Amino acid sequence: MKTKRLSSIMTSVRIFRTWIFYILALSLGFSVLPNNAQAESIPSELKPIHVLDRLAFGPRPGDVERVKSIGVDQYIKEQLSPNSLSLPESLAIRLESLSTLRLTAPARVKGHV
Repeated sequence: MKTKRLSSIMTSVRIFRTWIFYILALSLGFSVLPNNAQAESIPSELKPIHVLDRLAFGPRPGDVERVKSIGVDQYIKEQLSPNSLSLPESLAIRLESLSTLRLTAPARVKGHV
């Protein structure tokens, strides 16, 4: 039982390290695709779907149209700097009501709300 759990944890660690490598490589401008599968060889109408499959959990309703409207390069820049994206108003209102977000780390640990 412990061996199976350890194997599962090690697989998760390998996947996490691979994603970190890809994110670092992309942010530094390196190509992470094999030479025979460069992004330039992907037809332009499929590039939004390709980037959503690679950088997100696949396209959601409206995502493909959004990537087409702002461009693949701009979408990648947004994903690499999440602080530049604004929260939806409904989510921002909900977050404001959570007093725990305004607590310091020691206060959160102690459980002061």
